[in-house]
Amino acid sequence: MVTTTQAAVRWRSYAEPLAACTRLVDLCLDEGYAPGKTAEALYGYYTMFGDDPFIVEISDYPGTSSGFSAWTYAKARCEELCSRPPNELLPES
Repeated sequence: MVTTTQAAVRWRSYAEPLAACTRLVDLCLDEGYAPGKTAEALYGYYTMFGDDPFIVEISDYPGTSSGFSAWTYAKARCEELCSRPPNELLPES
């Protein structure tokens, strides 16, 4: 799990912090998900109780992107998770 002390680490590539951030969001969504829950309800849960990881771009660090929005990612994941048939299991995060 990524902690606040790891937030200041310089990563080797943008893919590493992106994977860490999306994993944190996915863990929160997995915790709040229940079959039949709407995407709006799951997103509301996330915005109230979920982690809000972020990536800060460092212009002199090659391979960075424009950052990461946990809320934007979470909104898309909520739609994806809640549109699945109720009997379909969540993927391993």
